[in-house]
Amino acid sequence: MPRSKQHKARTRERVIDAAAARFRREGFERARIDDLMADAGLTRGGFYAHFQSKGDLLTEVISSRNDLLRRLVERPGSSAGPNPLAHADPQAGAREPARVNDALRAQGRAILDAYVTPEYQRFVGPGCTMANLAAEAGRHGDDTRQAWRQMLQRLVGELERGEGPGSRQAAMQVLAMAIGAVTLARGCPDSDLATELLDSVRRAVPVVLDGGLDTPGPGRMYPGAQASQGNPNEGGPS
Repeated sequence: MPRSKQHKARTRERVIDAAAARFRREGFERARIDDLMADAGLTRGGFYAHFQSKGDLLTEVISSRNDLLRRLVERPGSSAGPNPLAHADPQAGAREPARVNDALRAQGRAILDAYVTPEYQRFVGPGCTMANLAAEAGRHGDDTRQAWRQMLQRLVGELERGEGPGSRQAAMQVLAMAIGAVTLARGCPDSDLATELLDSVRRAVPVVLDGGLDTPGPGRMYPGAQASQGNPNEGGPS
């Protein structure tokens, strides 16, 4: 790659890193282009050489800056490549040989255990794209939501790699529990409630991975859902 292209690529990565930190900390709307460019050691004028809009930058952050996925991908024997997040395979678990890779399983469970450990939340919470940007992804366009879907598929696929065939449902369950617990705990940091919530999920993760949960039948309609079916933004308690 010519030097000028290398420099542009490195600069682009700096902008994405700065934006990821800003978006997680302040939210998409509050994060200003001037500020995130300053965080990257650049001026606003250089932004549009790399991205068409702040929304495009959000899509790139979701696609390529996920610490939980990075840790799972970088396990020895996992699906890492030159760009681990870009090469993570959403269907990896389904194509693994019919065996459980004990090392990958132990490493994956250790990563999930650390992720929901209360003492680590000062690192996990601010650095987790999934826990901080889920609502942002849902408010944006198709490209952003597609990036979110792909990232979630990659997380499930990576967790499946160590747990073995038939573990997809359990992988989804523990990811929903773990990411949900970190998200909720972010709203009441350093509290007994946050610690209790995280500890309860930490105990549940290996139980679910070992046996999973039964798939429920059709549930009762959520209160207010029928009245608001014509407009998903109306009706129902918040």
